[in-house]
Amino acid sequence: MPLTTRASEVQMRPALAALPSITPVGMAALLPGASATFSVVSNKDKLGASIDGTFLPDLSARQKFLKSHIVFRHGIRTPFSG
Repeated sequence: MPLTTRASEVQMRPALAALPSITPVGMAALLPGASATFSVVSNKDKLGASIDGTFLPDLSARQKFLKSHIVFRHGIRTPFSG
């Protein structure tokens, strides 16, 4: 059937997502809490991720954030569950 004989309507809506990738934004997208509050922001002329209001422009910021969301239980690191 030729495409010109079909009647249909197509709607397009833009979406923005951070793919888990080897970039500062992509790696931050995998951190705890990112599924709920992840955003890409600019702070002092630096672009980076933000999770729970914490600006994460580089590796050291991501490591600090991750350590603050991990607890030790019986000598084993486990994700913080609240």
